[in-house]
Amino acid sequence: MKFALKRTAKESPRAGEIYSMSFEERQTASPPAPLLKILPAKFLGEGSQRTPPLLKTSFRFQERGQGVRRGRIKSMPYNFCPRCGHELVLREKDDARLRPTCLNCKYTVYANPGLAVGVLVTDEKKRVCLILRGEEPRLGYWGLPAGFMEGDETAENGAVRECFEETGLEVALDGLFEVYSFAHPNRTRSGLLIVYRAHIIGGAPRAGTDTTDVKFFAADEIPFDALAFPTHRAALERWRKGLV
Repeated sequence: MKFALKRTAKESPRAGEIYSMSFEERQTASPPAPLLKILPAKFLGEGSQRTPPLLKTSFRFQERGQGVRRGRIKSMPYNFCPRCGHELVLREKDDARLRPTCLNCKYTVYANPGLAVGVLVTDEKKRVCLILRGEEPRLGYWGLPAGFMEGDETAENGAVRECFEETGLEVALDGLFEVYSFAHPNRTRSGLLIVYRAHIIGGAPRAGTDTTDVKFFAADEIPFDALAFPTHRAALERWRKGLV
């Protein structure tokens, strides 16, 4: 499969030109223009870019082959190879996707989904624990105690850790509640949220480093209009239905 590289009018510098800019020039350069779609729609979602504009490519491709739709290349997560430090370029791989590739050591950067874990923890009055977010994204909105896993822990350990960090509560897990797929509108990567049922075994409610409040809500008190994420809403709606 071959593609012809085209540039459009009023387009910002090529990726290669950005690498040769000074730091000051990079700060004032125009953001690259969006890319036309060349890949099947099922592989690429819609939404804004997460990577800073200067890390995005600014090429447009014209299809020469058959059977491939135009598709938007979201972004390049790195400018340089994390293995050897050589410049990265976009190259089409065997799976028909353009990926940042190092021509020096042949390393390919894959944008793998993020893995988040959370807990649906209730007290003796069957009220669910929610935290008020103190940081972006979704500052000032309510959500389940949840966060991204560390690379050296299990999902279960991560869920317990996140709950303690955000609420001050020590919990024991009661099993898997549900797994949700997500893609935030301001991010290019998708991810999974693993939610566990849990009960309190120690600690006391208190705000954490990235939360400003911890509160227990009865099923009819949950602030659905002020929830941070659709996955949290889905989990709480399912939990509420189970109580009826």
